[in-house]
Amino acid sequence: MKAKRHYEEWELNECIEFLNLYLDGVRNRDSNLVCEQIAERFDRTFSAIKLRVKEVLGILTSKEKGIYNITPNMTKAVEQVMQERSLSVNKMLIWFE
Repeated sequence: MKAKRHYEEWELNECIEFLNLYLDGVRNRDSNLVCEQIAERFDRTFSAIKLRVKEVLGILTSKEKGIYNITPNMTKAVEQVMQERSLSVNKMLIWFE
């Protein structure tokens, strides 16, 4: 079943919030549980959230892993969150692989 916001594009602020929620949650909990909670919060499906995780992996690995369809907003969000949190690519890969 499609979520209420299935066809809506992800805005930059939503991408940033997704990354912050994921990074805050995945350190102490199972990634699937974190994704379920984010899906509820954003009115998106679990699959849509898992796809965003794969998109981040694609960004971090220059499309060697994850998915190849990368959105500009998520790319900007990853760069911004990494800078704000002083995170390296290797540190991000720990949570997104």
